[in-house]
Amino acid sequence: MKYLLDEKGQAEIIGVILIISIIVIAFSLIQSGMVPQWNQEIEFNHYQDVNDDIQKLHNVMERVAAQGHSESAEIQLGTTYPERGPLINPPPAQGTLQTYDTQITINNATAKQTDAQCYWNGTEKSFNTQGLMYTPNYNYQEGTPPIHIEHNTLITAYPENPEIQKQNLITGDKINQILLKGQHEKTGYEKTGYTLESLGIYPKSAPPNTVAMESTEQENIEITLQTKLPQAYEELNETETVESVNITDHQEVTITLTKEETFYFKTTALSLDEDATPEPEYIMTYDHDRNNTAPTTIEVEVRDQYNNPLPGQKVNFTTGDITQNDLDDEVKIYNEYTKTDERGIAKTLVTVDQQENVDAVIPIISQLSPYAGNCSWTYNNIIIGNPDLDEIDEPEPPVDWELKIEEMDIQNANSFTLTLSHTKDEGIDKDTPVYITIENGGGWEEETYTFENITVEDFSNEDFPNEEWESGMEISKDFDDDYDFVDNNNMKNIEIISVEIKGVADSWSDNDF
Repeated sequence: MKYLLDEKGQAEIIGVILIISIIVIAFSLIQSGMVPQWNQEIEFNHYQDVNDDIQKLHNVMERVAAQGHSESAEIQLGTTYPERGPLINPPPAQGTLQTYDTQITINNATAKQTDAQCYWNGTEKSFNTQGLMYTPNYNYQEGTPPIHIEHNTLITAYPENPEIQKQNLITGDKINQILLKGQHEKTGYEKTGYTLESLGIYPKSAPPNTVAMESTEQENIEITLQTKLPQAYEELNETETVESVNITDHQEVTITLTKEETFYFKTTALSLDEDATPEPEYIMTYDHDRNNTAPTTIEVEVRDQYNNPLPGQKVNFTTGDITQNDLDDEVKIYNEYTKTDERGIAKTLVTVDQQENVDAVIPIISQLSPYAGNCSWTYNNIIIGNPDLDEIDEPEPPVDWELKIEEMDIQNANSFTLTLSHTKDEGIDKDTPVYITIENGGGWEEETYTFENITVEDFSNEDFPNEEWESGMEISKDFDDDYDFVDNNNMKNIEIISVEIKGVADSWSDNDF
């Protein structure tokens, strides 16, 4: 009997051992077979997500370049694996987002606009920039290619055949360069334990101007790119305006554009740093070879190396050698030293105290200060005097600020709200008169209405700092049945409004909207 009990106990022990063995084997099979498969799927899905993130980052860069407003983009650098009870996961998968140095060089490009030829004159122009590269480091997925953003091009870096996902560097006759400044390197989950990275994109020189370019007489325009992925750009051979794509070095490719085409270049510079200020490069004028009649206002535009306007830059206006020496003391330049406005424009007024018509050449030289010598231009053949006048009225110097109608909100036929701002460096006294005129578009005949006895103070219910309307401050006023224009049937459809303060005016038309 005792023997039978011993046999029964042994059988139970063996059964337990078998069950435990089966469980251990099952866990081992799941751990070695299923967990890698599940985690590999997680890594695959993460790569798709991060690819979408990089695409969105490229879109953000294009928007900031076009609009000039900073934005940010989020990138999922790495990923974690879900907990599965006793099953063991490896450390979280990592990915690295980093910048690398690169460059773009333009050769044989000449500006069609004469004034821009002082800078774009066919000589070589090089621009340093940064590429962005995301490199995944997965635990299971092997050979997952990095993703690059460089030269306004999004590329998947397959080892043998890198593939362009999207490129806007060359589209037809448009060349859109987006340069990136600043350094960045971050690995997800390496130190912080976080996988989400927020990257700020700031405008350094944006939005862009467009410069029409053509080839020199001897050579086609060439665009040379320093790149980690030269083979990818061979796809551009299929572009109609590209004559050839040549890999000239293991990290350099030269794109030759067609000869007879006019190309429209836009260059913007973005930064990963919030404080990014470009330097002035050259002065441009729009009518330096025009005959001017004194008194005349001269305007110049200061640009950076990316062809975009720069506000707040010092400009010095002087006279050059005048063909008639006796006119030296008769020429007067207002605002000899001035600054560019928010559009990058600097203005001066030239008058000549001369009663007779004299065909004299009076060069007016504009120079960057203290960067004198960068592309100075002259104004020639100023016609002096007017024989029909006994005296010449000396005009007021040109103003260097703007009045802006920020908003014209028409609620109904009998009311509207007007919002104003200005760019004057000094504040405007709150008692300054505001002259407002509206023109109808709904009556049988054209009619105007002028508002009287309105001052700056009437435009705001808030206190003015230092009793003044400061630059950039928006002020608003409602115009309703307190004014008798609402009783005029010919004023039921306001089409135009004009506002003037201290001799500076702005206007609004419903055709603008």
